[in-house]
Parts: sequence; C-alpha cells; structure tokens
Amino acid sequence: KKVKDITYNNTVNFDGVLLPIQNRKDWGSYRPALKTLHSQLKNILSHHCKVLVLRMDFHVNQEQWQEGDFSLFLKRSKQLIGKYYKLIRIGHGWGREESKSGSHHYHLVFMVDGNKVNHPMVVTNILTQEWTKLGHPHPRRNNHHMLTNTVDEKFRDAFLHCSYLAKIHT
Repeated sequence: KKVKDITYNNTVNFDGVLLPIQNRKDWGSYRPALKTLHSQLKNILSHHCKVLVLRMDFHVNQEQWQEGDFSLFLKRSKQLIGKYYKLIRIGHGWGREESKSGSHHYHLVFMVDGNKVNHPMVVTNILTQEWTKLGHPHPRRNNHHMLTNTVDEKFRDAFLHCSYLAKIHT
C-alpha cells in the first residue's frame, strides 16, 4: 500500500466532518477502507431515515476452511435477511485479519433499514446460523448502532466502532 493511503492519526476528516477512528501509532489504518466505510454509511442513510449498523467477528475453523466460504456466507445471509425483512438494499463492509500463525478471521459491518429492522437479534441469528453451517465456530457480535444522520454523536460512535476494519496491524 502507498504511504499516503495510511493514517496514524486517531481521526479522519470526510466531507468536513471530523470522525474518530480506532487507531494507534503502531497500527495505522487504511484511508481508502475508512473512506469506503464512510461512503457506505452515507449512502444507506440517503435511502433510509434510520439505519441499523451491526458489527460481528467471524473466526475460521482451519480444517473446514475453503476459499470462497466468506463470499458464499455473505450471499446466502443477505438473501435470507432480505427475504425475511423484505429489504431492498443491505450494505456491508468487511476486513480479513490474518495472524502470524496463518490463521485468519473476518470483521463484518452490516447496514440495514432501521425502520424494518429495529433490533439485531434476527440478523445476528441468521448470520450465526449461516456461518456455523459452513463448519466454523460461533461468531461474536460486537455491538450495534441505530443511526439517523451522518453528523451526530451516534454516527461518530458507530464510525469509531466500525473503523477497526481498516486497521493495518495483523
């Protein structure tokens, strides 16, 4: 990656709004990933007056792992969640983190219409069910946020929480 694409600050400025990010001097974060996350959140908020944002972590069973598992998992999950809630659009972003031992796991941010999905329980259950069907361990739900605009404290908190996906470390 290019040096200019990496930030070591604990904030970024997109569209004139200063947003906090999870960062440390020894980590660094990819600005393009942060920008994409910001764009995804902004886009879905342009379609819905309320957006539920959910972050989860998915660890991999190395013995069961097959290339394409995560893509298949996302496709199936989005279909099921979309059908259950009759959703037109589902936003998401993800990052793959690899340890020095070679094992890896995924961080996922899911964004859905908060008028139709006002609690993450069903979404979490579907994501968990689809992931464990592939032979992987039970995922961990990190937190969720209900957003109504791109400039308030709730948006900043959600962006801070989700910015973990953009870190360089591991």
